[in-house]
Amino acid sequence: MKSLLSLRVSLLIALLFVCVTSAAQESSGANIVFKSADYKPVNVRQMIKRLSKPGDKQRYFIAPAPVKFSATLMQKPRLGRFELVYDSLSAWGVSPLPKVDHGSYLKVEGEQVIPVYLETKAASFIKRHMVVDQQAEFYALHIYNYEKGPRFLVVSVDEVSIQ
Repeated sequence: MKSLLSLRVSLLIALLFVCVTSAAQESSGANIVFKSADYKPVNVRQMIKRLSKPGDKQRYFIAPAPVKFSATLMQKPRLGRFELVYDSLSAWGVSPLPKVDHGSYLKVEGEQVIPVYLETKAASFIKRHMVVDQQAEFYALHIYNYEKGPRFLVVSVDEVSIQ
């Protein structure tokens, strides 16, 4: 049963990244613009309240779940190494793995600022098309939980939603 779930998750993630890449190549202006009914709207503030475990230093890898939420860019993407993303996705058998080499901070409803990982094409899009304090709808994968709540890997930004 676990291997079947792992296979389904792996196929879903592979399909999502293929779709992101296809949409990016077909889009004339933006490098990444991806919309899908698979991305469920979430209230990040409520997720933080529900999933936070202060003092618990463990990371709980979960099956990657596609989500979307509105947030304000608080920092331009910064280059970094993010091995935990690969560990989390690998734990669920995701292959091929996306390239993740940037991180940033987003302010969500309730004025909470959260760290996010950025897939390379999403980071490139944000660098070129957004400035700090702009709001947009972000498409992400919820990849694990830790003491401060959920962690997301942003894979796309809805270009039309940028304010």
